[in-house]
Amino acid sequence: MDISSNFDNPIFLELLQAIQRVAENLNIRFFLVGATARDILLQYGHGIEPGRATADIDFGFNVASWDEYDELQAALVDTGDFEAIGEKQRMHFKSSTKVDVLPFGEIVDTKGKITWRPDGDTELNLLGFEDAYENSILVRLSTEPLVEIRIASAAGLVLLKLFAWDDRKPVNKDAIDLGILIRSYMKVGNGSRIYEEHSDLLEHEDFDYDVAGAHLLGRDLAQICQQEIRSKILDILDRELDGAGDLPLVIHSAASSPQTYRTLEFWEAIRHELRAAQDSAIEPQ
Repeated sequence: MDISSNFDNPIFLELLQAIQRVAENLNIRFFLVGATARDILLQYGHGIEPGRATADIDFGFNVASWDEYDELQAALVDTGDFEAIGEKQRMHFKSSTKVDVLPFGEIVDTKGKITWRPDGDTELNLLGFEDAYENSILVRLSTEPLVEIRIASAAGLVLLKLFAWDDRKPVNKDAIDLGILIRSYMKVGNGSRIYEEHSDLLEHEDFDYDVAGAHLLGRDLAQICQQEIRSKILDILDRELDGAGDLPLVIHSAASSPQTYRTLEFWEAIRHELRAAQDSAIEPQ
């Protein structure tokens, strides 16, 4: 994706270039996640108003150990542009911009979590980060100078946001972002794929363009996720869609009551495609 002609955030470009220099020197791969990735994809990439402002910028760094993570943070501080502020993964760039430096990869335990040192009193859920990184997209932000970055795709953002919501609920901002991403999925370069790659979705008796987009999102999630991650997503959706109560994921991702029933349709479509992929994966060969 090339958004260099309309990207107008010089502070972010300066921040990104500083991070790139450090990451390249340490041979550490990274990508942009969170609300800033959402804004780049929706607003700059496809002219879709994201609807919610963000105050911080989140990067995921693929590191093998705490020593490598410590080296990364120290190298960022050594640039003179970053300062540690005593909030685990959070740093400040140029004394103002909040930057979250999130480790993933081999540093994560078998449950997809890390426990922050030294006291181990804080856990962070990083499920899905590796799958999201492997399926991230390259975005050109500037031509002169050339500045490019990998960001989570729309499906990757849904993957990360769903685990974040489940980990942090009842915080609603993750659910709001999920609703925006789901309702926008056909508008972020996926509309033609219904006709070119997934024409079976057109054969539904009560064809609905937006519901078909949710089915497509479910298929994309199924494709980018490892079987274990798909299973964990289905655990969340089964609990949220089948359990008693007020369906908090549906309600909060709908953002307003008139959209609640359709949002439930979207989540059911996503679950249907994930379940189909999971059942196919475990069938005897």
